[in-house]
Amino acid sequence: MSRYSRDDSARDDIGRVESRQDPEPPRQDRDRLDRVAPEHTGSVAHRLDLPRTPERRPVILGRNRFMLRNSESELLATVGAFRAIALHDLKEVAENAGTGERSALDADVRSLRGQGLLQTHGVVINSRSERVALLTRKGRELLERHRRAHVGLIKTRKLTHDAQLYRMFQTERKRLETEGATITRVVFDYELSADYNRSVHEQHMAGIDVLEARRAFAEARQLPFAGERIHFPDVRIEYESADGRTEYRDLEFATEHYSRSAVSAKVSAGFRVYRAAGAGARRGGTPSDPHHLESIG
Repeated sequence: MSRYSRDDSARDDIGRVESRQDPEPPRQDRDRLDRVAPEHTGSVAHRLDLPRTPERRPVILGRNRFMLRNSESELLATVGAFRAIALHDLKEVAENAGTGERSALDADVRSLRGQGLLQTHGVVINSRSERVALLTRKGRELLERHRRAHVGLIKTRKLTHDAQLYRMFQTERKRLETEGATITRVVFDYELSADYNRSVHEQHMAGIDVLEARRAFAEARQLPFAGERIHFPDVRIEYESADGRTEYRDLEFATEHYSRSAVSAKVSAGFRVYRAAGAGARRGGTPSDPHHLESIG
């Protein structure tokens, strides 16, 4: 999962991604590990050993004791995976899920904030003020301690970009479900990047040329490779199609800072590119609906 370097702000630059594999837990612990991820999100979260009951259960982190229930574990995992999510989007998904879900989400957010695991941060997204949910340092540590493998420190790009990835995912999810597809897994750019760094390093240590190692990784993951460079999508959705085929869809979110050539390059790479609806009407213009996305490739 992604981690912010500070609790109160996000960095705009991208840092080196590090990863490690935790020791294999005892068999009895492995048997009770399960994916913690909201409905319809596929395998957004890594395997977590956190409460999955309607009642809150204690979770220990050092000298701290937290009380979590299933929906709060899911919320922490989802925010950790997407790095930042607009509260508006979380509430919209909750409202679509059924009666009472919005109130339950509000209660979960209050509980997690009160326990110091979640924070909200004000940003401007598509010319509108939004509040986004982020994990605090304690929240990040809690996820790391309770999953078998994790991606280490990563400095994100722009917070306003990351905060729209969940919205983009939900938009594409609805499209896939309309086509009769079933989402099986969701992979993020930082996870692909971590796998890439590890794979190339291992191949290089084994005496394989770095360029060949890069090319082999790209071919194995079906990622575009051009000019000695691999292009990673923001989000890759793996799914089973209506006729039983295993497929994937690569998504990229284009902010107003993307040039036409940059967007064209992403489309040429086979990515489905999204942007805020109406954002392309004029450069720097206000989107017609800041909470609606449109596909441009």
